[in-house]
Amino acid sequence: MPHDAGRVRAYPLRNVAAADAAGAMAKYLQGKDLEARLTYDAVTNTEFVSACPAVRERVGDLLAGRGIA
Repeated sequence: MPHDAGRVRAYPLRNVAAADAAGAMAKYLQGKDLEARLTYDAVTNTEFVSACPAVRERVGDLLAGRGIA
């Protein structure tokens, strides 16, 4: 679990399956050497991110910038 990952942020998604978004985000974060725990709920199409505040914010910005959150 990432250090300072006490909070989980939920990102309801549209226009993409949460499983696909979580997989792509995991690859992106790994390539940037950023730590996060990503899970998703297929029924509500929501991605959950547990990470330090800066990484949670980056994930939110990336999802919003692509119009999927």
